[in-house]
Amino acid sequence: MMKAERGFTLIEVMIALAIFAIAMSALMSAMNNNTRNLASLQNRTLAHWIASNRLVGFQITKSYPKQKEEIEKITYGGTDKPREWVIRIQVKDTGNKDFKMLQISAGEEINKQPQYYATVETVYAVGK
Repeated sequence: MMKAERGFTLIEVMIALAIFAIAMSALMSAMNNNTRNLASLQNRTLAHWIASNRLVGFQITKSYPKQKEEIEKITYGGTDKPREWVIRIQVKDTGNKDFKMLQISAGEEINKQPQYYATVETVYAVGK
């Protein structure tokens, strides 16, 4: 009498490999999305810091801009080389002559067009 051999057939091994390949493909896609999201989150975080720092500077000195819009460029962040950032400062009317809105956006120039990643706003009393 012969003993029945135990093991996997070729079909079973091929099915297992196909399932493994599909699972690895999905995992690689998820990792790629996470890497892209990480870069976006880094850009938004740095831009928010830059805009918030500029806003706090205005609030501390109580010296708000007089022009309706200003564009500034600064160098900030980056591990091997500093990054160039664009800051847009806008003063807007609120409907109440005693108050103005200050809006500060920060981002980078991409193809010579500003790409703003974050914006902060505040309302302040005029002449006080």
